[in-house]
Amino acid sequence: MKPGIYEKIPFSDYLKIDAFSKSMVGPILKSPKHLKYEQEQGVEPSAGMDFGSLVDCLLLEPAVFDSRFVILPDTCQDAKGNTINFTRQAKDGKEIIARIIAVGRIPIGKPEVKRANNIVAEIKKHPTAAAILEGCKTQVTVIWTDPETGILCKGRFDIFKPDRFADLKVTDNPHPGAFSKVAGNLKYHVQAAIYHDGFFCATEGAYPQEWKIPFSFIAAEAGPPHDVVTYDMQEESLDAGRVIYRDALQKYADCKAVNQWPGYSDFAEPLDIPQWLRHRILFEGVNDE
Repeated sequence: MKPGIYEKIPFSDYLKIDAFSKSMVGPILKSPKHLKYEQEQGVEPSAGMDFGSLVDCLLLEPAVFDSRFVILPDTCQDAKGNTINFTRQAKDGKEIIARIIAVGRIPIGKPEVKRANNIVAEIKKHPTAAAILEGCKTQVTVIWTDPETGILCKGRFDIFKPDRFADLKVTDNPHPGAFSKVAGNLKYHVQAAIYHDGFFCATEGAYPQEWKIPFSFIAAEAGPPHDVVTYDMQEESLDAGRVIYRDALQKYADCKAVNQWPGYSDFAEPLDIPQWLRHRILFEGVNDE
């Protein structure tokens, strides 16, 4: 696919684009072998990931809900044709869910849909979040060639405006003190950096080199009262994210060039027990506790 900015590419088609993305950073920094395994075997989505996708869809792409999700029924029929209450754990429920997944759609329960709609309503009521959403384009795909490695890269912007990028996150705790740690652990600064740089690569020459486009996050609370906090990624954190993704991208380029995807180590590594434990044994003696 040629570098550029593309609208209305279905998520399923976006996933098929053979290019480096933010989702590959964590696995390849763990080891190239882990990335190769994920690419070949896929990643089983968690319930939390499915719910985040649901909120994302209802807020940003409500028109495609029916093509991506199936609401699970209240009842179903067992092997004997009897009407029974639907449960995910029962054999009949598992079969229904398997059929939904087999056709590329996500099974979702009515309570989850209700909760997701409540979250969407709170986001739309939040003054800053509503201002970020006003007049935006959604789910915009950006394709670019990294100038240092020559690797084709991709990103999918939740919220895209000429003067601001933004991403929606559903989190257990959007409070500033807690969300900062969540952002670091889940590498949101890496996402902001790679998307920011990717946009300027894809639009090379269209904007002044020194121009900075803010990257915001709309953090919505998963549980009631579904509070919402908006954040702007700060420059130093963006720089830190850039260091991480550049390291991952170079490692990917090196592995791809020779088609070798090593694991943690091929050598006999030195092994020491933790220093505190060595100290305790050597200087304090054996303690049965």
